[in-house]
Amino acid sequence: MVTLALLWLALFEVAVASPKAPSQYVGHSECATCHSRQYAEWSGSHHDQAMQLASKDTVHGDFNNATLPHFGVISSFYMNGDRFMV
Repeated sequence: MVTLALLWLALFEVAVASPKAPSQYVGHSECATCHSRQYAEWSGSHHDQAMQLASKDTVHGDFNNATLPHFGVISSFYMNGDRFMV
């Protein structure tokens, strides 16, 4: 009987517990506070640069209706307003 009561209390606690807010990205500078070596290695790397928002300053490819054939597939690189499209 005691076991059943404890089980009921545990289930009740889970059922009424308030849900946690979903995790959110806090920014790379916050990560650097605990991971300074990894941040230093990442900072300025190709991976760091790849995470930037696409803009005329950060995209270095030819998006002036350029094409790239590869294994029989032709990809076209073009602009749709300010958006970079492939």
